[in-house]
Amino acid sequence: MPFTLGQRWISDTESELGLGTVVALDARMVTLLFPGHRRKTVCTLGNDSPITRVMFNPGDTITSHEGWQLHVDKVNEENGLLSYTGTRLDTQEANVTLREVLLDSKLVFSKPQDRLFAGQIDRMDRFALRYRARKFQKRTVPHAVERPARPAHQPDPAPAAYCPRCGPSSRAARPAGR
Repeated sequence: MPFTLGQRWISDTESELGLGTVVALDARMVTLLFPGHRRKTVCTLGNDSPITRVMFNPGDTITSHEGWQLHVDKVNEENGLLSYTGTRLDTQEANVTLREVLLDSKLVFSKPQDRLFAGQIDRMDRFALRYRARKFQKRTVPHAVERPARPAHQPDPAPAAYCPRCGPSSRAARPAGR
């Protein structure tokens, strides 16, 4: 898919960044700005880039960068950029157009079905790697999980692995005299 300045994309590997905007292009690279996190990412052009174009469909509800929402009735593409026409929900004004560059950048696809419907699906080799890593983790430490969260001002008493069923591992630091 060709890139155009102003298009909105989402990172497949860091979806928590929200919507990124294409801000620079050259023959081999595309630069995305993620305004919600004040971060730029540079990707190589090609089919293996870990980014997905964000396109909404009629019937979707989208949010502008100003916070108002639009119920999409029609999607138009002109010079590689999308614009959405529909009803503005706060004023009930019809035939309002919202260009993709003005979409709220805080959009995150966190639920599996949202990622699926957005076309944000991992390549099979990435899925296989994650699957093998989880299998290896389960085989080597069958019931270990991350420690429960603790306040930042409390020191970490035992940096070794923690298991809710067994308690701290035997390798954990123990107080002197025990």
